Amino acid sequence: MKIAILRKSQESAITYYRLTPWLELARQNNWQAHEFFPKQFTGDSAHLFDALIVSRPSSADELMAIVIAKNLGIKVIVDIDDLMWRIPVGNDAFRHYSPDVHDVLSRGLLWADAVTCSTDALRMELKAEYDIDAEVIYNRYNDRSIVMQKPSEWKGKIRVLWRGSNTHHTDLFKYRDAFQEFENVQFEFFGPVPWYFLEQYGGKLKNLIVHSFKYDVLSYFQKLKDLKPDFMVFPLEDNRFNRAKSNISWIEATQSGAAFIGPALPEFDGLKISSFEKPEELLEYFKYLDEFPRTAKAESIKFVNAMQDHLKYNFKLSEENQKRAQILKK
Repeated sequence: MKIAILRKSQESAITYYRLTPWLELARQNNWQAHEFFPKQFTGDSAHLFDALIVSRPSSADELMAIVIAKNLGIKVIVDIDDLMWRIPVGNDAFRHYSPDVHDVLSRGLLWADAVTCSTDALRMELKAEYDIDAEVIYNRYNDRSIVMQKPSEWKGKIRVLWRGSNTHHTDLFKYRDAFQEFENVQFEFFGPVPWYFLEQYGGKLKNLIVHSFKYDVLSYFQKLKDLKPDFMVFPLEDNRFNRAKSNISWIEATQSGAAFIGPALPEFDGLKISSFEKPEELLEYFKYLDEFPRTAKAESIKFVNAMQDHLKYNFKLSEENQKRAQILKK
């Protein structure tokens, strides 16, 4: 089996969770796999391959690669990991999703021989919008590239970390009143600066602790482990776009040794130490952390140990990759 994969311009969660697994699958089966930037996948270079993998196509060059593959009888597999046609206006990605991008995505999906996606909710959205029966391939833990971090010991304060990109500003803004000054809780942010959390801009915090964001994926994971948070929090506004999101925030919290505080969405059922639907509910849990920090820390260690076992035994990439193998062989 010879697999061609269209590369993205930089490493990201998309490449790590949705494209790298195809390379891992090829390694496990002694298949050939090559990555191309879209313009490099030409009528000549394409002849070597049996399948072409494309993640969320959005450019004319990606569409042309799909056309070349179809003309040569190469199986085209298109993967979607976000509800791209329902991006909220407050999401920074909204300004990039032009009518031209929508046209490319739609054509790519409809021309594909197989479509994969990351969640059950996204599968239902694909069926409703395009009448496509997508195969759900869940995001999973790759124990070959990431070693789990043991929960950190008590250090005198509860450290709550948020990690993410600038596409989550509206999610954070909705919950900003929950992030207040506490004696025993320290908030830290790994990614863009949520300046609207500061008192001078209407927030509740006097200062911000912000860690720089790296796009090299393995360096990013190492930084998460080095930060050694006790908890990781992931506020999400309740909308169709977010309800189709996957559980990678829980995966990253768990492998970093942090207890996951997550939204009350089906994707996170049974995976979080505390759940919330409103800023007031999240604030109440932060108050609990502040009032009983040692108890909360002990609870978090026990929870993380259980979640790490759950992740290792029930969320293996090697097992989920069998779905990718079956799609290739159909």
